[in-house]
Amino acid sequence: MSDVACDLRVLSSDERASHLALTSTLFADATVEDTGAEIFVRLANRPGVVREAGAFIENERRCCSFFRFELRVDAQSVALCFEGPAEARAAVNAALELAREHQGEKLLHAVTDKTGFSFHLK
Repeated sequence: MSDVACDLRVLSSDERASHLALTSTLFADATVEDTGAEIFVRLANRPGVVREAGAFIENERRCCSFFRFELRVDAQSVALCFEGPAEARAAVNAALELAREHQGEKLLHAVTDKTGFSFHLK
């Protein structure tokens, strides 16, 4: 197990449910590139995606303070970049891969099963 963990206890149960639903929606059609130093996630270029990405970052910085986030926006694309510890990047890669199959806390359990990364829920 890693010493790096996502502490979802900082979010209320309603905030957590909303954040997990947003995560699934935001990353459903994303493409991912892991450069080894950062994860570059190109999001679907649709109305509202910049606002959603901002809400995602706002929640993530509360529960995953070990990440550095960067939102890159131009007329043709919206991308979210994650920088952080290798084990945390592995969890993000797994979550992005598994988001199409799992929703809510089932996604967190699937990521933990695949990577050993910890999510503190209670």
